[in-house]
Amino acid sequence: MQQMTSRTKTLLLLSSSLLFGLFLCFALDFSYSAITRKPEIEPGVRNSVYHHAFKPYFQGLRKFGQKYMFFTNSLGFADRSARSVDPRSSKHRILLLGDSFTEGVGFPYDQTFAGIFSAALDNERFEVLNAAVASYSPRLYYLKLKDLLEHGLKMDEVFVYID
Repeated sequence: MQQMTSRTKTLLLLSSSLLFGLFLCFALDFSYSAITRKPEIEPGVRNSVYHHAFKPYFQGLRKFGQKYMFFTNSLGFADRSARSVDPRSSKHRILLLGDSFTEGVGFPYDQTFAGIFSAALDNERFEVLNAAVASYSPRLYYLKLKDLLEHGLKMDEVFVYID
């Protein structure tokens, strides 16, 4: 075997030192981030039927431009509070389906389309359920509505907002 030249040894040592230094920086950054990072609390969950939905009874701060309180009810629908919703209702029930506009991304419930619409109705006679979720599409509206009906949710009207 040939002996390594002084220059080759220096380049090898420098390359090894650089790689070790980079590895050490990434390891320290990863460790620091794992220790100091607060877990993100988001209401979204995967759904095997209609791709994604919200966790039932979620309550927490969300950030979309501004921070705002966000709640879901027992059905996992955006709502005024984390309340229990009976699948049947004696009130005239209106179900809203749509994407981020109907969900009201970035605003507290009372400032969303669904919240304003609900407040305009007589709450003794009407109930509005907001089943909209950002990134929904017509196929997901159909799959979610079909699933909700199969699981016994009763409603009198369905308003579908297609973008």
